[in-house]
Amino acid sequence: AAEVGRLQAELNKSLEDNSEKIREVAELCDKLSAREAAEAAAEAAGLGRADALREQIEQARKDLEESRRQASEDLGRSEADLAQLKAEIAGEQTSRKNEAERAQAAEERLASCTRDAAEALDASAV
Repeated sequence: AAEVGRLQAELNKSLEDNSEKIREVAELCDKLSAREAAEAAAEAAGLGRADALREQIEQARKDLEESRRQASEDLGRSEADLAQLKAEIAGEQTSRKNEAERAQAAEERLASCTRDAAEALDASAV
């Protein structure tokens, strides 16, 4: 009976030790699960942030393309305006040149008429 009592005490002690070890393992599992959950949440947050950054980059790319398109259109309009101004300036220069040529021709006719009148006066005085 003493041997049975001693064996039973050892068995109880062994069961207590095993129960303690089981609790420790359970705590470690809980900690590991909590850590894995935290890592998974951090990873998900990182992925969410990466997705948000990708979206921001894509939007910035679209905005840049729109800006380029508008700048190209503005440049096209500016080039057309410049070509029109150049044509107007060339037309004005041609007009001024023609006007100067007409003025020169009128001066030459006036000088010719003045000479002719002077010659006619001289001829009539003789």
